[in-house]
Amino acid sequence: NVMNLVNYIIFLLAYSTTSGYHGADAFTAMAQDTPDDFDFTKSEHFDFDALGSEYNQIECLTGLNALLSWLRLLSYAKYFHLESATLITTVAKCARDCSIWFLMLAIILFAYAQA
Repeated sequence: NVMNLVNYIIFLLAYSTTSGYHGADAFTAMAQDTPDDFDFTKSEHFDFDALGSEYNQIECLTGLNALLSWLRLLSYAKYFHLESATLITTVAKCARDCSIWFLMLAIILFAYAQA
């Protein structure tokens, strides 16, 4: 299934990014004990911006993975209720037309955000 493949790829991408922080030196620097007379003005500064950027990327990938998992869970709702099966089938049939409409809406909103 293509949805499963996309879900697994996003999970592996998020996992590989989580396991390989480039800014991990900042965590070790914060964990070290510093003496009271340590001069912070002459010390080396760590790049917390890169660490925050990677955390944000991991958070976005995990959110997308959760969204795809919930969408996969929706496919099992048709076994519990007849009306939900009708709704899911109808949405699946009109997905192509709806996707074109949502693409146009995204373009208009993006253009409005830039203006």
